[in-house]
Amino acid sequence: MKIGVCNNYTREGKKNIKKYFESKNYNVIDCDKLVDTIDFNLEKKECLDNLIKEKISIFDNVVIDFNDLLNYKDYVDICDYIVNIDYTNQTVGLGVERVGYDIIEYSPDVKYYHKKINYSDKNWVSDLEKSINFNFNNNIKVSIIVPIYNVSLYLSKCINSIIHQSYKNIEVLLIDDGSTDNSLDIARKFSKMDSRVKIYHKKNGGLASARNYGLSKASGNYIMYVDSDDYIDNNMVELLLKKILKENADICEGGIFVHNKDNTIVDIHEILNIDKKETRKKELVNKHADGVINIAVWNKMYKHESIKNIKFNTKVFKEDSDYTLRLCLEGLSVTQVPIPLYHYIKRGSGSLTGDKFSPRFFNLANWCETMVKNILKEHADYNDITDKLLFNSYIHILKYYLRDFNKGVLEKDEYSDEIITIYNKLVKLIINTEDVTKYKAFDNVSKILHLYISKGIINEKDVYKQSLPCIGIIWNSLNNNHKQEILDKISKIGNIKYFINVDFNDKYQDFIKDIYVENHEAEGVPFIKYATLKDQFDNNYINIVYANIDVNLYEYTDDIKGFQFESLATLKRNIREYYKTKISKYAFDNIFHLTMNEAEYKLTNDIVTKYLERTRHEK
Repeated sequence: MKIGVCNNYTREGKKNIKKYFESKNYNVIDCDKLVDTIDFNLEKKECLDNLIKEKISIFDNVVIDFNDLLNYKDYVDICDYIVNIDYTNQTVGLGVERVGYDIIEYSPDVKYYHKKINYSDKNWVSDLEKSINFNFNNNIKVSIIVPIYNVSLYLSKCINSIIHQSYKNIEVLLIDDGSTDNSLDIARKFSKMDSRVKIYHKKNGGLASARNYGLSKASGNYIMYVDSDDYIDNNMVELLLKKILKENADICEGGIFVHNKDNTIVDIHEILNIDKKETRKKELVNKHADGVINIAVWNKMYKHESIKNIKFNTKVFKEDSDYTLRLCLEGLSVTQVPIPLYHYIKRGSGSLTGDKFSPRFFNLANWCETMVKNILKEHADYNDITDKLLFNSYIHILKYYLRDFNKGVLEKDEYSDEIITIYNKLVKLIINTEDVTKYKAFDNVSKILHLYISKGIINEKDVYKQSLPCIGIIWNSLNNNHKQEILDKISKIGNIKYFINVDFNDKYQDFIKDIYVENHEAEGVPFIKYATLKDQFDNNYINIVYANIDVNLYEYTDDIKGFQFESLATLKRNIREYYKTKISKYAFDNIFHLTMNEAEYKLTNDIVTKYLERTRHEK
């Protein structure tokens, strides 16, 4: 075993670190004794190289104390384990610096350590021993399955990140899925270098098929999947294994670094929504639909016994979505490590997962609709969750189509009929949802739907519309001519069913308060609105309009009202703005009130009916 020690600067530190490792029968090489300065010349480096090679050839256990990790990068790869010494309990800027689970800084260009110990802590020896013992002397095996298909540009980095894990009891199953480039040569190089690396060949069958084959060959207690054009943090296995053992869970997932193909980080997903393990089936499926449990399979560790009979579906487009959802439907318990550990590379066309938009994307909608039907057959109370699953699949298709439309890689009107169908399925789903905020990132989705129209991908006349019953209230501030103008405006976008003109007399004040209180206005607002209306005019007449108005898209109104149907919000806003100059005693809310959804319609209708009945009874 070869251990590297970095940032070990003090004389006392060097003495005690050396004493500790020599007590464990390690031969310690102190590079500083040979090199006077960090900026050493080639002659000194050659001498140091020879000394290290000699020690490694003679002794089984060697510690290389090379201090500054940046200036001794050549020796990092030969070490099985790298310990970073911290004397001050303060973080410094090398690689990923962590305090507990918190990410401080990440630099993808720096090879970083496996373990950080605080030398000022009196328990540093115990801490280091526990770490080494867990990672080197553990009989729990982890099988890491890597499907390979024409990824020669990225494969070395992927495999290197796996074989240099802090946790050593692993087997690496490289599943060659019929590669035609030199990926197999690279795999063989690693197989010769590391006995834990095993190569298997199969006829090309796709990612799902390769993973299934790998699972059939795996002998580990736990399973991981890594895509061959990505790579992983060098303590990912250790951290996931510790957590899955601690919680006795079936699945443990970590966060994700998202890189562009130039390796710059564009996003970091740090998670801690499931600290203790989640075991309730309905909640697992709901967390999957909400994105709390990521659909990807490659940021997770699985108990082999729990998944051995659950295979990837080779006939679906997004096999990860299908697989993770089925695991949740099985009720397999899930826990999470909150820090990002997996490096996902967005390479676009040519990667294992990235590709130009094609008819395969529409299969995602077919798959999800079938899954939803099957789920609802068994779980009738999952409607809210299945709505979210459908929403996710439809918007996924629309996002990728829009991506390639913006790139100009699609022909004019390519897949236009299919896209209109998906677009309208999503619009119909949203219209029939009582609370659209249950959908993930709905504000962005609303923008995407509008972009399809503004960019001319879809003609507005082709967008699905649904007639929504509405109640409009024209307050006493308007004269008969104004009221007729409002009716004309409503008629242009909807169908007026009937119009009621009623004098509420002394009930006017109570009616105003009930309308605004029942419709959940902020505290105090109903009384302010009432004050702008009460006794301002010479009558207590209220005009009530029942109409059906077509709705489809949403707009975000404000923090109080949230998302509202665009056609209704525009109508109400335009009418109020129009009368700013029409009446002398103008206040924004003493013109026109309009119900914006079915729930508000029901509340308003109940109030209107109650007051109309009282008025008729008195007459």
